Amino acid sequence: MQCPEDVATARLPAWVVVDEDNLCSDLNNLCSDLEDDEGDTASNAVEVVVRDRQNAYSNALKLKVLEDINAGVSVTKAATLHGIKSRTAVHAWRGREAIIREACNNKKRSKCSVGGQGRKNLFPHCDELIQWIKEMRRDDFPLKTSHVLVFVKEEYSEFTSAYLAKYKEESLGRMMRRIVYQRGFSFRRPTKSVLSTLDLEAEQRKFANEVGSKISATYARWCIFNADETAVYYDDTPTRIISERGAKKGVMIKGRVRSERASVLLIVSATGQKLRPLVIFKGQPGGRVEEEVQGHSDRVMATPGPLAIYVDNLKCHVSTKVQDAFATWGTEVVPLPKNTTSVLQPLDVGVMGPFKQKLRAITLSYELSAIRESNGVPLRERLLKLQRLPAPEKRKRLVERVVAAWDAVSESSIKKAWSKAGQ
Repeated sequence: MQCPEDVATARLPAWVVVDEDNLCSDLNNLCSDLEDDEGDTASNAVEVVVRDRQNAYSNALKLKVLEDINAGVSVTKAATLHGIKSRTAVHAWRGREAIIREACNNKKRSKCSVGGQGRKNLFPHCDELIQWIKEMRRDDFPLKTSHVLVFVKEEYSEFTSAYLAKYKEESLGRMMRRIVYQRGFSFRRPTKSVLSTLDLEAEQRKFANEVGSKISATYARWCIFNADETAVYYDDTPTRIISERGAKKGVMIKGRVRSERASVLLIVSATGQKLRPLVIFKGQPGGRVEEEVQGHSDRVMATPGPLAIYVDNLKCHVSTKVQDAFATWGTEVVPLPKNTTSVLQPLDVGVMGPFKQKLRAITLSYELSAIRESNGVPLRERLLKLQRLPAPEKRKRLVERVVAAWDAVSESSIKKAWSKAGQ
């Protein structure tokens, strides 16, 4: 028996059918036959073809094979060079070359699939629905799933009537959410803004032309800064925990209602330079200030030459007293227009997000390293010990994590944030 190259053969003993009425006698005869034929298993074996697991090739590999074929390499040789076992698959790829190229250029697609697979939608008007969603989102309308359901029921009442006759209302909502997700939309938590997207873009262009150009002409790039503060938390009280489904007891954890937080002041320059972060904890009014903190403050503020610093429009940042104090140090305070920090402040545009992501990742690695320090202790005891750390130790670890996360923010990302903010 000849087998292809991509299969293997195995010899299995032959099955024997015996009569239920004469089971004992048949088994005795079978045992005697096996003893007589011991060592000659080939006569009582069946040759079975065992195929290898089907291989899944990435779209990038498929494209390389097709490019070699387009360059003049034969299908057989191209398949051999790239380790493709089936030449038939290569011929199929040649007929779908355009689809494979599109899948390689589309980041939302899978690495191995070309799209179109998965669960099929019963709704026949997907294109019209997506077009309506795009029109609604052009004016920043806060679109919800319920709005989509109202549109479908009004415009395609025949479909919804037939569908709801077989399925529940919840099933129709799940189908609409699947269609929205499959067509490149996502469900995100909205942020409140006084201005629309078009108004924000107009404010950005206006500020860049009127104020940004003057600042760039007056000061060198390394003398232009942006400062902003953000909140960080050193109390690891979770916002969500794992609980039994349907449990009668409430989901409660020990601890104070308020969370332990600190403020971090971040400052970046237009050249991508980062100043050291300043972490501020809540303290006792009138308490003692350590001399080391004051020395650090002197080193930060003692900068030569005139400077310009962009700040948001909080009253404490743009008051006359603050601006006069900065002017004595040769620094001009440039307040941003109200409700525009999302497009005009470089830190908000492209620095705070990566910083918070890196801080979360570093926090997880810090916790894992702290838990692994005493492997001999049960895991529950180590986790409880981590939760019961004293507040000074938690604050110390928070400062270490903030410094490590801030060091991980690259200079190129800061430059891109300034460019995206129009500065």
